Amino acid sequence: MYDKYFTSEDDATNASHLLSKELPTYRKAYSDRTAWIMSVMSELAYIKFNSLFPESGSTDFIKEHFIKKVNSLVGEEKSKIVTTLINKINYNPTVEKAKLESNLDEFQFKLLKTFDDKGTQAILVDAGTYIILSFRGTEADSLSDIKADAKANLAKCSVSEGQIHTGFRDSFNYIRRDVEEEINKEEYSNKPLFITGHSLGGALATVATKFLTHKGGIAACYTFGSPRVGNDDWVNNIKSPIHRIVNAADSVTMLPPGDVPISALSFCLRFIPSIGEPASKYLSEKFGRYMHAGNMRYLTNCKPGDFNDVRVLYSVSFTYRIKALIVKSLPFGKLLSDHSISNYSKKLMIIAINRNK
Repeated sequence: MYDKYFTSEDDATNASHLLSKELPTYRKAYSDRTAWIMSVMSELAYIKFNSLFPESGSTDFIKEHFIKKVNSLVGEEKSKIVTTLINKINYNPTVEKAKLESNLDEFQFKLLKTFDDKGTQAILVDAGTYIILSFRGTEADSLSDIKADAKANLAKCSVSEGQIHTGFRDSFNYIRRDVEEEINKEEYSNKPLFITGHSLGGALATVATKFLTHKGGIAACYTFGSPRVGNDDWVNNIKSPIHRIVNAADSVTMLPPGDVPISALSFCLRFIPSIGEPASKYLSEKFGRYMHAGNMRYLTNCKPGDFNDVRVLYSVSFTYRIKALIVKSLPFGKLLSDHSISNYSKKLMIIAINRNK
């Protein structure tokens, strides 16, 4: 059997309590229960349902051939490298997809379709009275994800006002047509659509919320640890509600740099002889005016592994966030832990339970 999503009876009981309540699917206001469910769906989108070699044949044959080739190149002394590379492909997408379906079944949800093209992945889930589109976030071992994050220059949006992050735009477009065809099937026409994602997935969810149309309506978008996606003109034209959740010292949410630091750097560059003025202009045009979309909910800093005193704040100052960043900066691993989607979902479950007793 597959590992269950809920690792304790208390979590399973709390989940049943939250799931028994009807969600406000057309209410634009933020919902604690909806935020928790969307964080879990964002977490489950990381399950590797997609094949590493979608165009190839037997996975076992590929793995065997791969091991022989790498061993011939690196030799016995570098066997650790070989092991790491083997682990990269040592999964069965059929088994992983079954695990995904099993985890969704704990919520009494059903997997409708998976999407995978050029490194962009998403899942479409039937939650009974509504459907959920969840985008997978950045995978550290995925070259396409790293390239999407790195292409941070702004470009004019071809279908609306404003400018958009070119990497996120391109990644979304890989699966856009397939997603549009699926969500607009007649059987889903009366079900509102929630869109969600973590990290890169949060950025893609924001892009999808702006560009997608659905017969049942887009109820809301929930993002977790999302970077900035576009400039002010692009963001201001998004009609559907976006709820942006930020966990403590999650530094990914501060990228790409916003308008203030870019403007300050551009101003300083102007004083450099010869190259200063053109460099300042280029920086402002390509990277300036980034801003976040939606209303932020901030999850307060907690002791590692103990989230019982977590609170959700509707707004925090820049100084407050920098303080959290400094507190978590040593050791560096703690800083990265605040970006973990599992920590987001654990905190949000506690908040939802406390507010729904």
